[in-house]
Amino acid sequence: MPNVRIEMFRDALARDPNNELAHFSLANELLEEGEYREALEHYRSALEPNPDWMRVHIQIGRCHLELGEGAEARSSLLKAKELMEKIRDYDSAEEIEDLMERLDEEPLASDKEC
Repeated sequence: MPNVRIEMFRDALARDPNNELAHFSLANELLEEGEYREALEHYRSALEPNPDWMRVHIQIGRCHLELGEGAEARSSLLKAKELMEKIRDYDSAEEIEDLMERLDEEPLASDKEC
């Protein structure tokens, strides 16, 4: 069954391709569906007008983690942590730490030596 919310946000972006909230919302739905690559594209589009959007950096890190891209995940999560300290918004601290712990625990594709 098609995800109605994905279609709704795609329609919103068809009307306004620069709507960062629609990009963010679509990316969240895609993440839930396991469409990590496409979610990353939309998170990056959401980040363009506001590069300090901490939640987007967390979600980008989550996508990279799910894709097994440890270095990229770590970079995004460290940026989120830096922004958290900068704006003193600690509501996401536990979530960031949990994701960082997963990075340390799971062998990821980008962490393996060839």
